[in-house]
Amino acid sequence: MVNNLENILSGGFHTWSRNINIAVPLIINELIQLFILILSLAIGMLMLLGVNSAEEITLMSEEELASLLMSSSLDKLPALIIFTILVFGILLLFDSYFTAGAIGMGQNATSIGDTTIHDMLSSGGKNFFNVFLANVLLILIKFVGVIFVVPGAFIVRNNMELMASDQLTAGILLLAVGFGIWMIYLLILDIIFKPVLYIIVIEKIDTVEGIVQGFRFFMENKLSIFFIWLFIFLISIIVNIIFYFISYIISFAGIQELDFAWSFGSQLLIILTLQPLIILWWTRLYMVRTGKSLYSNELLTVSWDA
Repeated sequence: MVNNLENILSGGFHTWSRNINIAVPLIINELIQLFILILSLAIGMLMLLGVNSAEEITLMSEEELASLLMSSSLDKLPALIIFTILVFGILLLFDSYFTAGAIGMGQNATSIGDTTIHDMLSSGGKNFFNVFLANVLLILIKFVGVIFVVPGAFIVRNNMELMASDQLTAGILLLAVGFGIWMIYLLILDIIFKPVLYIIVIEKIDTVEGIVQGFRFFMENKLSIFFIWLFIFLISIIVNIIFYFISYIISFAGIQELDFAWSFGSQLLIILTLQPLIILWWTRLYMVRTGKSLYSNELLTVSWDA
């Protein structure tokens, strides 16, 4: 299995080295997401602060501004909830389009050796809605796990006034256990359904069929999927730790300009390297296990038995 794992990882790296442009949809997506977040934040503040002029706001103390935001939030809570859901939906739509585009580029790069921006546009346009629906359904499935924290939250809420009561202590413990179970539930679902978006794009199928085939693919390739997931998880942690220490050293040096440059540069570096590699590794795993044709110079000659 080790040899086969090396084939997947090294083959994905080789494909990435020939197709750096796979990062293009990821970069565009990041910029659009940032723009939408900034714009939505500005609109949200306008909704809360109303027609108050910028000069009036700047003259307010922190306590007055906080009080104004709190009272406005309570008064306009339904509108804020609807606005938040709308913004989240728009962000998810764009993310689904560019994710589908990046996977399509990864599929072409893996199968024929090269890919272009046209592949992104074609794959994104054909598959973004099914990917969007899959994302929504998977989010809802993951949110079902909130039932694990409900009992503890209910007990804590009913005993908040009895700070020293055994019921409150038991409720806090139950809440912590429920939260831990929810995290495990999310982790398991992440592993099981990780191939779903790739299957939808590569096979060009609808959302429900993609989820069904994704689950079936997991059941037939449990160890293969787990080892790829674990490797990506570990390498992501290592990269984040390294970047954190570099950021800490820069902050300790007190050079604000360099700190800002590193914050931007480190994120860009991840988008250019790690994220495209992850897409290629998952794409290659699925294509190898389902017998899809691969670029001849990278053809894997050993099959996975896991």
